[in-house]
This record gives sequence, structure tokens and C-alpha cells, in this order.
Amino acid sequence: MGNDIKIWAAGCLAMLLVFAGMDHGRADQQIDPKDPPRYLASFFPRLAPFGRSGIKNRLNRKKAARKAEALNKKNYQDFRQKAAPILSLIHDLAVHQDRARQVLVFWQLGELIYTEKSAHKGNQAYHDLLIPSLVRDSGLDIQTIRDIERMYSRYRVAADLSLQLGWEHYIILISIDDKAERTFYQTRAVEKQWTSEELRRAVKKHQYKQGTNSP
Repeated sequence: MGNDIKIWAAGCLAMLLVFAGMDHGRADQQIDPKDPPRYLASFFPRLAPFGRSGIKNRLNRKKAARKAEALNKKNYQDFRQKAAPILSLIHDLAVHQDRARQVLVFWQLGELIYTEKSAHKGNQAYHDLLIPSLVRDSGLDIQTIRDIERMYSRYRVAADLSLQLGWEHYIILISIDDKAERTFYQTRAVEKQWTSEELRRAVKKHQYKQGTNSP
């Protein structure tokens, strides 16, 4: 029974090879049957990726991908080491509520993220690894990390920050694209000692365009 199946399978394979050879005008082509992958690929062009060169290319791509992944992980570990003091301060913020300190620490983290992304510009795989890993190690949620990045993009110079305002104020301020308008609300919030909710109402009422000061 087993021998019959083998004979039947061999016969089917022979018929397929003959048919494929006739279909592609290769029936009389000299092919080395001692090289099975090349032998089959010569009859079946669609099987070319399974030939010796195709297999080699796939293996090379997988090897390169593994190498790139390992390098990205190492890059993050190096970044994690540089960011360790800042991450430690972030963890302390959960215990010691200090809003001025929180704003400065978040700004420093934003600067680190910006510098790291710039150092690996064009490496999207690393960027995709960086943020989720940072979320895990910092204990912050991904939206907060995005807001931190945005704050640094708005305030490249730490001296432009008003430490009388808390992080809740800056979440509102960084949503304003125009620098002059953002500065207007920032200045008014400090002068009038607005809460974050009062600042939000002022922005919603477009006080910058009206030139008024009351929330």
C-alpha cells in the first residue's frame, strides 16, 4: 500500500513537471535534478522564491531584521540609562506633589525624547519601540508622553516656562498653535492667578482676539 502511494505520487509529480515544461517551452531544457530547489524552480517560475537564491535572500532579510531589532533594544537600554535620573524624579512626583518641579521634569524628559529621536532620525522601528518602552518605565500613560513631547516642541527654552503655572495649565497652553496667543494666555494666567479651569474658559471665549483679561 505504501509503495503504491509513492509510485502514484511520483507519477503525478512527473506529469506536473512535463506539463509545466511544455507550458513554458522548457521540456527539452537540460536541468540538473541533483539540485531540487533549482530543478523545481526552473519548471515553476512562481516557485523561484523557494529556490536556493530565494531562500538565501529570505534568510538574509530575517537575519538583518533580527540584527536591527537587537540594535534598537540596545539603543533603548542606552537611552534608559541616560534617562534614569529623570525617570526617578517622575516616580518621586507621585509621592511629593510639586507642580513647578513637575513642569520642569516633564520639560527635561521632552528634551531627552526629542534628542533621542533626532539621533535616530529615519529609524521608525526605533521610534515605535521608544515611546511604548518609555510608557512602561516611566509609569506615565501614552497621552501624557505625547503631551510632554508637544510641550517641548512649544517651549524649546526652559526659561520661557512660567513655574507659577502647573502641568494642567500647560496641557491647555500647548494646544494653542500661535505663539503670540499662547504667550498672551500664559501671561494673563500668571498675572490673574487663574486656575486651569479659568484658563480653559478664557481660551474658549477667545479672549486673545477680544483683548479682555477676565476669565
